[in-house]
Amino acid sequence: MVEPLVAQTSPSKGPKDEVIAHLNKTIFVSGETLHFFVSALLDQKNSPSKIAYAELISRDGEALAQEIIPLNNGSNRGYLEIPENLVSDHYLIRIYTRMTPIDDTEKGPFHQFITVVNPKKPPLREVRQTDPSKNTGIINPSTQNLITLGRNKVNAKDSVQFTLSKTGGTFLGLSVSLQNPFLIGPLSKPFYRSIYQSGQIEHRPLPEIYGHIIKGKKLDENFSEEETYFLSAHGKQSMLFTAKANERGEVYFDLGPFQDYNFLIAQSSNWQSAFNFIIEYPFLETSFDSDFQFPELVLDENNREFLQNLVLSKESNRYLEPDEIKSCHEIVTGFSADHSYLLDDYNRFEDIATTLREYVPQVFVRRQDKKLIYRVFNTPYNVLYKDLPLMLIDAMPVFDSDALGNFDPTKMKKLDVVARDFYINQDVFSGVISFTSFENDFGGFPLPNNALYISYKGPQKARIPVLPRPAKLNDRFYPDFRSVLYWQPEVVPPSDQKIGFKASATEGQFVIRASYVSHEGQLVTDEKTFEVGPSAPMGMRD
Repeated sequence: MVEPLVAQTSPSKGPKDEVIAHLNKTIFVSGETLHFFVSALLDQKNSPSKIAYAELISRDGEALAQEIIPLNNGSNRGYLEIPENLVSDHYLIRIYTRMTPIDDTEKGPFHQFITVVNPKKPPLREVRQTDPSKNTGIINPSTQNLITLGRNKVNAKDSVQFTLSKTGGTFLGLSVSLQNPFLIGPLSKPFYRSIYQSGQIEHRPLPEIYGHIIKGKKLDENFSEEETYFLSAHGKQSMLFTAKANERGEVYFDLGPFQDYNFLIAQSSNWQSAFNFIIEYPFLETSFDSDFQFPELVLDENNREFLQNLVLSKESNRYLEPDEIKSCHEIVTGFSADHSYLLDDYNRFEDIATTLREYVPQVFVRRQDKKLIYRVFNTPYNVLYKDLPLMLIDAMPVFDSDALGNFDPTKMKKLDVVARDFYINQDVFSGVISFTSFENDFGGFPLPNNALYISYKGPQKARIPVLPRPAKLNDRFYPDFRSVLYWQPEVVPPSDQKIGFKASATEGQFVIRASYVSHEGQLVTDEKTFEVGPSAPMGMRD
């Protein structure tokens, strides 16, 4: 039986991904969106991992937002929605792959603090005093002079230019955003450090080199290794996957490039017995080490103007161009059918059994011991199969032949028949009878007994912020209070490059951040700050 490498690799060995990222900013109002660019490295090269995991973690270790990020050549854009109901506090961003060692002090998850402000929920007073000096361990404390900024003070809505130097590595991102006054020095930067309780997680890599792998587990102590487990994933499209349990009762479904789904249905070939089976979510379950401390967030009257500007920036986002959302590419999810029937081309009958009898000569329908049975005609050998075929509705297996035969096919659009041996992994089926509904909703067919239904959010769709058009930015009446003035992941300057942007009406300290990955696989960064002051009088603007 072929299994993922997790079943073939000892915990102490195997590939180890290092994950680094660039955030568009580090201070947010609850309800905003954090954008980032992530890169996974394996042995200082782009990792073959196709999936990364991003989380927003509270100081109590609770995951408050989680996303599955598809990777292309080891990297991609991603985002996290900051929940509206968060308490004002510092939070931890954690990004990793399933090949990332959690307790490694040199290679491990990406960690970075951010600050979230909620005008309706101030910081909790019972937060204990902390010692931020313990939380050192910057990925690369040295910086390279990448940014040359001509002026360190500009007026609101001025045009600003700076020069970005060419480097010998791969750029991660370039951002210009409002500076976070509550996270300074080492606390404002990404860091590596073993921050979890030792021995809590055994590093057993699970390389997702084709796509997302969903792990299930059989809860019965006794189970047959011959039993087949079926997982159908459903959303805009539907697709069927199968697997068998290993000696530990673990079942791995590799979904490959299939990404557009939001719920799963798990079943077993032993469908008449109780289905004691669970699907394990892929995100880490950890507890922080006792000496790892979040910094304390203290807000007072001196911060009033800054916080008002921050909230105004969020509220004015509704006037900005909407983010560009890219849908997943549809993929081939079915199979090559020997015979296909568009059911609207035929007179409709009251049930599926009658439809098959009347119109589908490749399928033999009869009753045996008062139960409906189906046999597909094996075309290559010119004989009738002796076993039931694989029966599907929108890629969901149906094992109850009576329930299928008695169902009204009005909402079924198409029938596909495979009249030969059909192979899925280690299993061989005696043909296939597959119905497709008009709306990919099973046509109203009920969920099978002993099936496990799981709401499961698949890899996120790309969401790209769109900068307001120049005509709007030059309009003095346009409500431009952006806190992110420039955001460009994976920028690749061919040489020293002049980059321009427009300051918004938000005043305060802003920071330009540039980061890249050196040829040695190290993160290198540079930061330059400048101040945005009040608007210049009319006629004196850049």
